[in-house]
Amino acid sequence: MHLIFTVRLEKQPKNLFIFFGIRPFFEEAFRTVAGCTSSRPGIQGHIACCQYHETFLQSLAGDSFAVRRHQKPSFPFIFQPVILPNSANTNLTVELGLILVGKAVHSIAVYLEVMQKMFAGELRQKAVASVVKVESIGYRGERSIIYEPGRYFHPGTFQLLSLQGLTDGVALLEDRVKVSIIAPVRIIVDGRHMREICFSSLLRSLFRRVSSMAFYFGGSESGYDFKWLAKQSHLVEWENAEFHWDEWEKGKGGMVGYGYVLGIMPEFQLFLLAGRYFNIGKGAAFGFGQIKLN
Repeated sequence: MHLIFTVRLEKQPKNLFIFFGIRPFFEEAFRTVAGCTSSRPGIQGHIACCQYHETFLQSLAGDSFAVRRHQKPSFPFIFQPVILPNSANTNLTVELGLILVGKAVHSIAVYLEVMQKMFAGELRQKAVASVVKVESIGYRGERSIIYEPGRYFHPGTFQLLSLQGLTDGVALLEDRVKVSIIAPVRIIVDGRHMREICFSSLLRSLFRRVSSMAFYFGGSESGYDFKWLAKQSHLVEWENAEFHWDEWEKGKGGMVGYGYVLGIMPEFQLFLLAGRYFNIGKGAAFGFGQIKLN
């Protein structure tokens, strides 16, 4: 489920990257809404059925083979925040994306309450903001208003998305595609951040990300031959690329830029399309590693 929160800022925050650092505020708001008395998930005595616990614990699969393949699961949500414009305008309106996957789509009312609680809580000391409306987004960008604070909540207008629907409902990518990384991606190889991005490294990160999300939140293996796909990915190179390391502030740096690629194999297209929703690399759940396709 792809949601867009339209947020009104009453004044310009000093930190233009504030929405890329919302994790502690979102987690605290979620804990409060869930009625959890624990300060962090997974500590001794914590109630296993608590929704906060289920959401943030990131429990490993019981299958050792699956653990080796997919490692630790992500969170059942993915934020797609924006860099705020450097503007002196008051009442600035911005859009904040939120993707819900797996069972999280059944808890949309909880997430709506959490988001409002977050903006009304400690985050307000850094960004005075409020939710104006929430929209559900379809495969082709069509929008349906599902919520306006104090007015209405329309659960019947949600648009549920699927990996199968991405390939069925979206036109195949053109022969020449521009792949942009619009929020720093941090991919760690041999303990170090990758400072160069070839098409193969980007695609292999997408293989891992999408297959892990499908396994932990879709309940099944994808069925793809990833060794063969990885080998094929080495045959594709950027036609033209401009990537560089961008250090926003301490702890919020990574590779950004764009590259053009020709002749994308049909087997690769699902992963690129899904990458627009899932993000890649470290911190993907909270907005880093956002991918855009043109």
